[in-house]
Amino acid sequence: MIDSRSHPAYLRFIPHALIIVGICLSVVSLLGICSDACNEAHTYRFYGLNFGGVGIAAFVALAVLRLRRADRFVRPAFAFILSSACGAEAWFLFIQKTVIGAWCPICVAIAVVVFLLAGVTVAESLMDKEASMGFTNVFKRFAVVISGGLFGFTLAFFGVAKPDAEAQTLNIWMGKADSPAEVYVVTDWFCPGCRKAEPEIEAAVRSVLKQARVAFVDYAIHPESMNFSPYNLSLQINEKEKYLQLRGALHGLALKTKSPSVEAVQAAVAPFGVQLRQMSMSDVMAGINLYNTLIRSVGATVTPTVVVRNGKSGKVVRKFEGSDKIKAADIRAAVQEVLR
Repeated sequence: MIDSRSHPAYLRFIPHALIIVGICLSVVSLLGICSDACNEAHTYRFYGLNFGGVGIAAFVALAVLRLRRADRFVRPAFAFILSSACGAEAWFLFIQKTVIGAWCPICVAIAVVVFLLAGVTVAESLMDKEASMGFTNVFKRFAVVISGGLFGFTLAFFGVAKPDAEAQTLNIWMGKADSPAEVYVVTDWFCPGCRKAEPEIEAAVRSVLKQARVAFVDYAIHPESMNFSPYNLSLQINEKEKYLQLRGALHGLALKTKSPSVEAVQAAVAPFGVQLRQMSMSDVMAGINLYNTLIRSVGATVTPTVVVRNGKSGKVVRKFEGSDKIKAADIRAAVQEVLR
């Protein structure tokens, strides 16, 4: 048994403090509380899981093992998990640098905490008397750290990815599914500027549908817009070929009422030969969450906003904000810029 009380007081305190900080930062990440620089990073997942949730689980596991660290059989597990976390963080930092092209302050802070915790753990290990008890013991510790780091790096290499909306059940995308050019149209059903920009938006979308994939995203600046989102989602998912016409019908209905009934929406879309399909509440909530995720991912803060992004790199190529800035020709030019 190793008595860690022989270590300097600061070495006994720092690891606990770092783990607590790591848990707090992971909670912030899970809640999505961050600056605009975090938007793109927060769209990535670890085998489909939110990084914040994974971070909380990892730090809690480290905390539990830390409390039992005097047991020599627990020490390798602690070292393996910590070194795995270092390997995974190294890969995600690489993604932020080379793919996203922006640093998420919360993600970087969590990585710093992990690396600092690893450094303090190494310092503790060097102070242990067992560290000098022969080549075999040192080799075992080295093997655990290296294997853990490689394991974490490999796990992250294959598991860190940006969810593909095309693969989701709620597919709101239109146009060319495999295109690297993504066009996000962020509007509010009761935004006067959005109504003004709609002709330019429709002209742009019709001209790029064969080259890019397009998502119309509801941003409920006006609370009443939430009354239209369930119907808009249903039409986006089930009536892609006629969506632009049906969108016009919904805009016409929004001029008449702020709380449309199912019957009123059906009457608005009936002239186009469409039978409205109602969605379950769970699917509606999932769709609204998808809208909110996309809004954060492109950094939209006002309506109307049209964003043209390179889907492969995640980099925003052009962002047009306000009805006076949204021009069909400029949107087409931005799409061509991605495709070149």
